[in-house]
Amino acid sequence: MLKKHILFGVLLSGSALASTTVPQTYRSSDNQYHAVKITSGLNASGNPVVNAYKGNDGQWHPTTVQVQACGLDADGHPTICSDSVTSSLLANYIPITEIGSVNGVAGLDSVGQLTSPISTTSGLWNNPASVDSIVRIQPTVVNSGRWAIDPDGIQVGGDFVADVKGQGAPNGARGSLGSERINCHPYGNYDAGACLVIADTAQGRENARMGIGAALEQSTSLLANYEDFENVGIGVNMASAAARLVLSGVSYDATHVWMPGCGPTDTSGKSCVPLTKAQVAQLRDGMTITTNSYDPTITRVAPGSSKTLPVNGLYHAFVSDWDKTQADGSSKYIIIGPGWIAYGGASSAAQQIPDTTKLDTYWTAYSTPTVLLGAENKDFGQVEQIEYNPALDASGVPTSSLAHKLEYNEVNMVNYALQDYMVSVHGLTMAYSAPNSKKPTSDSYGVFVAGGFGGSGGSLLRLTGDGGEAEINANGLKLFAPYSVGSDAGNNAEIAEFIGQADGNHIRMVSWLNRENAGANGWTNTSLRA
Repeated sequence: MLKKHILFGVLLSGSALASTTVPQTYRSSDNQYHAVKITSGLNASGNPVVNAYKGNDGQWHPTTVQVQACGLDADGHPTICSDSVTSSLLANYIPITEIGSVNGVAGLDSVGQLTSPISTTSGLWNNPASVDSIVRIQPTVVNSGRWAIDPDGIQVGGDFVADVKGQGAPNGARGSLGSERINCHPYGNYDAGACLVIADTAQGRENARMGIGAALEQSTSLLANYEDFENVGIGVNMASAAARLVLSGVSYDATHVWMPGCGPTDTSGKSCVPLTKAQVAQLRDGMTITTNSYDPTITRVAPGSSKTLPVNGLYHAFVSDWDKTQADGSSKYIIIGPGWIAYGGASSAAQQIPDTTKLDTYWTAYSTPTVLLGAENKDFGQVEQIEYNPALDASGVPTSSLAHKLEYNEVNMVNYALQDYMVSVHGLTMAYSAPNSKKPTSDSYGVFVAGGFGGSGGSLLRLTGDGGEAEINANGLKLFAPYSVGSDAGNNAEIAEFIGQADGNHIRMVSWLNRENAGANGWTNTSLRA
């Protein structure tokens, strides 16, 4: 009786040899061991990838060359199969089921936006118990109001799940938050002189760096005039950033901006030119939109014609939505809200329509109706908001907050030197410069404190200098903290100086206390002089 054998062929390649050893025997269902047939494919030169192998007997054995054919050429010769699944392809392959799934990867939509948040619960901080995370904040509509959360925002720190009830947040909606810390050490000039740089400019990155030690690397003469290498914690560079989008040739109605030739009442005869898919990708709910059409009820003058900044009088609004019906991802119109309004206009009523014949030439330079999206009118380096606004019970008592004090900022400058005059200490510094020697408007200021603080006996400005210390040391005024005049006759203590100037000569009006007679008898032997 013939005994049936099963042959297993193993096709070897270089990568297979490098990663695992091929078994040379196998055990079949009859519980007997049988030899494995070792085969090899051909390389690009037509030679066997593996010519021979060492068997379990310690001897070298030739491999059997085996190549799978997937067709015939014109002469009838076999053709090789295309290597549709290579080892490198397998190494970089991500199954479709892994995209946007738990323990998988985040996917992208048609314009490259993430379709799900990226978050981590421990990796960045090496703390398995941490709930810190990085979260892509998604667009949210709350109670029919728009733009509740910035769709481009990133939350750093705090879990993206809500608090459990009982932790103080109403309905457990706050999210578990924690502290964040940035460790750094600046080492050079420009951006390398700061731990963190926040920049929003119209220039490219290389032309919009922080001015920390700027240009010192270019010459010894520049370096010779610069005393200090500076170490900055936070650098902010806000420098008249350009609009996100500029769209010309548009038309308007009370609630829309229509792209050129796309408006329902357009009579130009031109073909519709919609926003491209790339332009649509720049749009955001809540983005500012400003026209170059002005409200004719506003008296307008050219900037620079007076010492104050004139009102531009341009119609503006917010982006509320846009055309999403086009199969190719383009858009024929933008929906605006709450309505077109120009600051300073005669009316704040809704349903106004910008006049495309009243085009601005003072602040913009476009010859056709144009909208600028994401172009703000004012740059702030920093805005902070500190509120007393706790959750209250029915009687007006905070339900769980104990915070009843508001304070903007406290800067503690600590000097641990062992001798005097080892450190130079400066508080707040404001500086104005004009490379073209041009003046700012007459309502400009260095420091402004709005009223309200002193309504119940408080102060807009409070100075508590040590006795005799100059509390104010200005070019036109010196004000000294009170200190006791000496008890000997003729001793004095200066109070204040008003300083004027004529032809280069300083004229000072000084007030001081003078001890008229010896003795510490207070006002009875002390006079106020000027």
